[in-house]
Amino acid sequence: MDAFKWYFSQSKQFARLFYLNFIVFATLIMFPLIRLTTGIVRDKPIFEIALLTGFLVIFMIKHLYVLNQQFCTRTIPDLYKSAILPVIKDEQDWRWSYFLYGSAVLTATLVPLVSYERGRGGDGGGASSCGSCGSSCGSCGGCGGD
Repeated sequence: MDAFKWYFSQSKQFARLFYLNFIVFATLIMFPLIRLTTGIVRDKPIFEIALLTGFLVIFMIKHLYVLNQQFCTRTIPDLYKSAILPVIKDEQDWRWSYFLYGSAVLTATLVPLVSYERGRGGDGGGASSCGSCGSSCGSCGGCGGD
């Protein structure tokens, strides 16, 4: 994945997008820097301009960093969800569902097993522990108090 990130960051499309964002931010930062320099030369109070310029520089760095990371965290998963997975969806592979939706997929898979155990008269695994805690089933909660 690191090699893929490096390859993408070296591509022409990403470079064009990154440089466009950088030029826009550099232009926005240029104006407060000119005012800051003019204020220093003329011995004027510049604290507010310096503070806002600092916030703008921090925002610019954060935005460009997020832009660099956004491809692997948002663009590729969105591509899988919209273009690749609908084609593969015919197989109904549980691993793809687990990749997309997490452990909630496993809950739906285990529902028939729980229903079967309850239909048999079991409590879903607590019957074997009934009486194993040293007293009756009601006090340990193993059998549900029945």
